[in-house]
Amino acid sequence: VTLEPSGKRINIRETNFTSGISRTHAILTWDSGRGKYRFKDVSRFGSMVNGIKVHKAEVVLENKAQIELGEIKLQIIYP
Repeated sequence: VTLEPSGKRINIRETNFTSGISRTHAILTWDSGRGKYRFKDVSRFGSMVNGIKVHKAEVVLENKAQIELGEIKLQIIYP
C-alpha cells in the first residue's frame, strides 16, 4: 500500500486479495476543520469502516479507525 505525496490517493498493488476492490474504490480527504480524515466510498459494493458497511456514503475517521476494502484492511492512526 502506498500513499501519494499529495495525500490524495492510496494505491494498492494488485494481488490475490484485491479482486473485490474497485479501481476507484474510495476517496480519502483531510478535513482541516476537524483535524481528521474523511472517507467516502464510491465503489460498486461498498466498504467497511469499524465493522459497519459504508456504501456511497462519507464518514469521518476517528483515531484507530479500521477500513476494509475487499480483503484489504487498513487502519488510520493519528499522531
